[in-house]
Amino acid sequence: MPKSLAACRTDVYSPYSAVSSAFPRAMFAALARPPVRKAIYGTAVPLVVIAAVVSYSFDNLFTTFRLFDDTGYYQLTAAALRSKHILYDQVFSYYGPAYHLVLEAVYDALRTPVNGDTAGFITIAAVAAIALIVYVLVLQTTNRVWLAASAALAAGYFSQSLTSIPLQPAIIYLPCLVGLPLAFVQPRHTSSRRLGFLAAGGLCAITGLCKINLGATTAIMLGLAVGATGPNTVLLSRRRLVTLSVAIAFPFASEFQLISQPWASQLAGTVALSSAAVIVWAAPSRPPLPRSTAIWLTAGALFTSIIFLAVVLLQRTTLHALVQSLLVEPLQQAHGFNLPVQTSQLSLLAVPLAIVGFVAAIRPRPYSEELLAIIRVVAGGSFFLVLILLNDSDATLLGAATAWLLVAFPADQPMPAWRPVLALSGVIALLTIYPVAGAQAEFPRVVLVPVAAVIVNDGLNQWAEVARTRARPARSLPFPIMAFIALVGTAPPITLLSLGTHLQSAYASGYPLRLPGMASYRLPAFWVDAMQSTTAELKHRCTSFISDPGLDSFYFWANMKPPTTYNDSGWMVVFPAQLQRTIISQISHERRLCLLKSPAIIEFWLGSRHYPFGPLETYLDTHFHLAGKYWIYEVLTRGPLAS
Repeated sequence: MPKSLAACRTDVYSPYSAVSSAFPRAMFAALARPPVRKAIYGTAVPLVVIAAVVSYSFDNLFTTFRLFDDTGYYQLTAAALRSKHILYDQVFSYYGPAYHLVLEAVYDALRTPVNGDTAGFITIAAVAAIALIVYVLVLQTTNRVWLAASAALAAGYFSQSLTSIPLQPAIIYLPCLVGLPLAFVQPRHTSSRRLGFLAAGGLCAITGLCKINLGATTAIMLGLAVGATGPNTVLLSRRRLVTLSVAIAFPFASEFQLISQPWASQLAGTVALSSAAVIVWAAPSRPPLPRSTAIWLTAGALFTSIIFLAVVLLQRTTLHALVQSLLVEPLQQAHGFNLPVQTSQLSLLAVPLAIVGFVAAIRPRPYSEELLAIIRVVAGGSFFLVLILLNDSDATLLGAATAWLLVAFPADQPMPAWRPVLALSGVIALLTIYPVAGAQAEFPRVVLVPVAAVIVNDGLNQWAEVARTRARPARSLPFPIMAFIALVGTAPPITLLSLGTHLQSAYASGYPLRLPGMASYRLPAFWVDAMQSTTAELKHRCTSFISDPGLDSFYFWANMKPPTTYNDSGWMVVFPAQLQRTIISQISHERRLCLLKSPAIIEFWLGSRHYPFGPLETYLDTHFHLAGKYWIYEVLTRGPLAS
């Protein structure tokens, strides 16, 4: 705490500052006034939440460095595009133009160089934006400040997968996914609603122009929400059948390349059944969405897409390269490289839970309102607690399988359109895990946080309504449930506080990485020594180097330009043979070219999979010899070893 702030706190609570015993009563009376409360809820609480998330993210990001170095690849791509190299034609990328153009605009606006520190701060800003979006979304849909603050802290905690790999494309598309339901939470004014739908379509387009599979997923989600919540009330109507068919078929179709693998079929089945349960419960929305909703959503998506595609084409990207990188190559990624989601037997409960929701919607029966209230509180709260305590994918699948509770209300009760949109966004977000369940396995948890928060709020409201309408005196929730709610509210801040204290100690005891653009990092001593020694060896022996696998941060540390603009951290499993031959022709004439190799990181990329050696890897193994080794890094020079 700053000295001046600490002094103010001492002055306020010092006995000498109490002019009279009436002061505390007057102070609390002033705080209770609506304008003051509104200022606190609207400014003070979110500022405290964002400050906590930023502090935790800073310590978490700058006390670790992922050795497989995806961040180096993202930085190298950004630097190449700022140097006016042509995207896709000259710079390899699996990601869409929205990611690159937005990132380039951010760097231009900040007027900062591309380096590790800047990448870290941009990523921390994205995490803070996600926490703020969740706070606003939950506050507007529940009107409970404590629940909004708890959800925002939980979202900030689950977003730490972004800080583990700074500058990844999720810093652009994850805020879009989280904020999309906000477009449906809006005033009743027609102009405001249209702007909201336009914004939702634009966010969907940005998501798709970052990763095409996410764009398709988001578009399907919006289509399902609109198709399920229109004015048609007949369960077996033609449009409802089409909507349900798409909801069930799309997850399996999107994973057709790996659907024979158990983890992929389980994921697709959970998404299909959970979406179907939400759709059957949700239709129709009350009041229904306007018939023009789909038009405004489509207009927003088309306008945004045209802007981004026009800009990238004006930057001399060819149409063939754009189509190849946006559509063809991503569809081939599942065969080239995939990583299964790690689950236990507990995750198998997800499918039965989704089936329960589907059956309950088709065959509604009178249920105990008190029991339903407790189920909602326990289901939503368990998502918070299990994820925070275990932080695994089991709770993610179970949380998506219970998202139908968000729309499980009788037909005579209001069903605003944001409810099915929010529920479906949490369910469909599971598909972001496919085909590589690495850091992105945690992204659905962020999207599911507001879903769980609203379900908890629904349970509390339902219990209060039951107590108000019953003839007997109102009863409070059972003590175990009250204690559970208190735990839900306090678990995120306690977790961030306890882990944050540990991270602060790690940062204070870490060693500075004295390399260009890495001033904020504090790492273990042997990491620092290995990275600095490897960089010094490269600068001594080489004019440039190529790395196996891609270790692109060393280009910035050694202040060297890469010999090719075709780079990727896992190039040996994603680059086709023809592209590898192109790279060989580009590097074969540079005499003082070195090879930076890490067998340990190659093993990480390959795992138990066996990939045939491509032409580039064969070339590197036969033309370079070991010159020095530092921890997991080997520096090799071309030809006979020089003295």
